[in-house]
Amino acid sequence: MEFSVLTGEAPSAQLMVEWTELYRQAGQSLFQNPHWHRIWWEHLGHARGWEPYTAAAYAEGRLVALAPLATSRAHGVRRLEWAGMHVFDYPDILIAPGANPLSIWRAIQDFGGYDVARLRHVRANGNSAAALKRLARETSGPSWAYAIDLSQETGQSWFSTLSKRTRANHAAALRRLERMGPTSVEQVTDSPAVLSTIRRLIEQKAVWAAERQLPTTFTEGGFRTFLENLALQALSEKNLHLSILRCGNETASVHLGFVSDDGFYYYMPSYHSGFSAMSPGRVHLIELVKWAINSGCRRFDFLRGEDPYKTALGEQSRQLHDFMYACGAVGQLVLSLHDLRQWTGQISTVLSARR
Repeated sequence: MEFSVLTGEAPSAQLMVEWTELYRQAGQSLFQNPHWHRIWWEHLGHARGWEPYTAAAYAEGRLVALAPLATSRAHGVRRLEWAGMHVFDYPDILIAPGANPLSIWRAIQDFGGYDVARLRHVRANGNSAAALKRLARETSGPSWAYAIDLSQETGQSWFSTLSKRTRANHAAALRRLERMGPTSVEQVTDSPAVLSTIRRLIEQKAVWAAERQLPTTFTEGGFRTFLENLALQALSEKNLHLSILRCGNETASVHLGFVSDDGFYYYMPSYHSGFSAMSPGRVHLIELVKWAINSGCRRFDFLRGEDPYKTALGEQSRQLHDFMYACGAVGQLVLSLHDLRQWTGQISTVLSARR
């Protein structure tokens, strides 16, 4: 098997063709789509100081594995991480059946070009977890992605399984919305409307953060165009599910999501602050779950994060692991400092509990 790493520049047109073919054969989630990664590089990656580190393995002239990684430098330390990890879930290497993930990760270690690798949110049942457990250390306990198993025949039958209180709250919120105007969930399916809806989503996110005096990345350069191009790419591939909860002439909430053989991805919601008392985001969410069931999806994936609404509606579904390993003396020092911080943090927790 031949191994190479492309650094400092975007993948060539030829590699994109090969990557796309491998993705079609062996992709485990939409977030491994090479065109989604290209969009991230064009609008966020390079602008935020990341450099490509695309590791590829060939057997008999055919691409059999690809690891979409990236490097950045902070405080003089070169870090290796998943490309797009802040906006993409379920990062992993793409690998053809029969290829050995352990050999790929060993080759990435041997190639070097960084001080420390920090590989977060790795699926326990993915391609890389078993190999990384042999080559790296876990930096914390596992976390979870939450999902709903859509085993019911209809959306309404699923809704009937929710608690009496949840169903009553949903009905009451709908009544309050409908007093302000006719209420419906509408899917956005043409390019001009996609662009205007993404802009509305960003506006709602920005207002929400400003009202709480919270920092936000949604208004930073490149993020809106990243989401716009991501949505248009998903639309062209028939994976987009962009919807609005309309109340009269107002957009009470927006949700940017995706649909694939893997199920429905609940990716990015927002809501109009003027409707916050009516819980438009929660109303929209429940209607989306109903839509997913009625459309034949067997899984409603909340993706990573343990927000209360995810733990209330979903269940622990996919276990995620964080790994680190050093590459050279500087990396070993970084790992030692990391261990020291963890140890002092644990001691502080114990002492606080004894007071």
